[in-house]
Amino acid sequence: KPDDAKEVGKISGFELDPLRPVTMDDRIYVPCADGIIREYAMSDRDLVRVYPRNNGWIYCIAIDPKKHRLAIGTGNGQIVQYNADNGKEIARFNPLPTIGK
Repeated sequence: KPDDAKEVGKISGFELDPLRPVTMDDRIYVPCADGIIREYAMSDRDLVRVYPRNNGWIYCIAIDPKKHRLAIGTGNGQIVQYNADNGKEIARFNPLPTIGK
């Protein structure tokens, strides 16, 4: 932490390491090494939603603010897409079926 950095809030409650968070609108999405995405309110850092556990690490996360979509790439090669408004899974597929086997 740089000497001139100012702490503006904390987010906690992770079982394993949190990875790089992304933001959309007033939400913070934190993928974790435990295979879970946690969604927090940006204003007060309160936990809004916990997405279902995935198999293995979440290696990447992408957002589409126009369609309110969230997509993740997991350690077993799967891509999972969620509706960010309600947390429901929209699609799950493996673009390279031999990975993760």
